[in-house]
Amino acid sequence: MPSSPNLKEILQEFYTDNNFGEDGNAYNKIAWFDFKVIKIPLPNPKGRQEILYIHDLHHLLHNKSTKWSDEVFITGWEISTGLGTHYMAWVFSFTAFFIGVFTYPKQLFLGFSKGASTKGIISLNLSKKDLLSLSLEELKSKTLIDIHHNTKPSFSLVLRFSIFVLISLIIFLLPILLIVRIFVF
Repeated sequence: MPSSPNLKEILQEFYTDNNFGEDGNAYNKIAWFDFKVIKIPLPNPKGRQEILYIHDLHHLLHNKSTKWSDEVFITGWEISTGLGTHYMAWVFSFTAFFIGVFTYPKQLFLGFSKGASTKGIISLNLSKKDLLSLSLEELKSKTLIDIHHNTKPSFSLVLRFSIFVLISLIIFLLPILLIVRIFVF
């Protein structure tokens, strides 16, 4: 009986299928964000480079593509499960979270809700080598993916989600409002 492919093999297949190149282009100096009709180049700091593979594993874990509605789902899940001390992950996730509030709020909430009943990959505290040697089924088992996820959200979950929405709005709209106030008034 053939053994299941490990995450390293599955991840490389994911990169190939999405034309991301080896290691998902994680180590490029510029990261390109594709917003349907426009591609935006952004710096790709070392902190993002080091853990991009974890974000990509989230796509595999949830069987999600790289289209924006699925990216927003993954972002909701990442924010809900936590990103530890990976500050660049928080920055990029909060950016996508903010965009998700306006573009795919239902997907954002679904991901956030699912994250409330699972354990994030980062919190497993596995080395990259150990993590990538797992099979996808082993990863699902370790993150305790709840296949029978409760579809009726609790008050505390909605409140927690609302707080993260408010934080993302403050982070991204407050500087704009301050600039407008300075130049308009």
